[in-house]
Amino acid sequence: MPRYACVLLSGGVYSTVAACWAKQRFEKIQTFTVKCCSTNCADSAAAFRISNFLQTDKHEVFELSSLLFEAESESSPPFAPCDLFVYLGLAINRGVFRGIHDYVIGGGSQPFRNNQHFQNVLQSFAMSCQSALSKCFGDFSIRIHAPVSNLLHSELVTWCLSVPQAYRALALCPSDILDEVFCGKTIPNPGIVRDWLDNRGELPSSSVYDVFRKNKVEKFADAEELLRSTKI
Repeated sequence: MPRYACVLLSGGVYSTVAACWAKQRFEKIQTFTVKCCSTNCADSAAAFRISNFLQTDKHEVFELSSLLFEAESESSPPFAPCDLFVYLGLAINRGVFRGIHDYVIGGGSQPFRNNQHFQNVLQSFAMSCQSALSKCFGDFSIRIHAPVSNLLHSELVTWCLSVPQAYRALALCPSDILDEVFCGKTIPNPGIVRDWLDNRGELPSSSVYDVFRKNKVEKFADAEELLRSTKI
């Protein structure tokens, strides 16, 4: 098992599942989060919670200037095109001085997460970047892993059950992201399940949640295992 990896953890669903994937394949992982001033505070806070849940070796937050993410108008949300490319460069730039060879990325920017063409480009970019950097550093090889970059929302929701801890980790993502990704899916929204187990909410009437109503589940780990056994 490789010793160490750096995971770009935004606090969104793709990077969260990617972090759980890395947790199973490396002895230690550190998470790297880019905070764009006040534009993604919820995601940054979620990334911190997820890093703690996974008991990562280190969690580092890098804050970028608001000038890079300035909205054109008050009605348009701040967005930097291809932001993941920028974040990956920052992570590698810091990681090579710590002797880190392996870098794990998620699924890219929010506006493109369900766009298959972008996901294909993202994976190609990762491989090209890996090749170019490995030549640049000579004997110090760089490996970029993109385990979920080619998955659409529906595929990610199903695939997360095959990755230990991923379903529970997803419950720590911002609720608006979970609502978007799990809406209409056959897998229960992990945030809703977590709130139900913590006595902070009720399960929706949807049949998707019947598996929990029919079984006496008291712990989130048991809920995850129940889903794994019935869905996989």
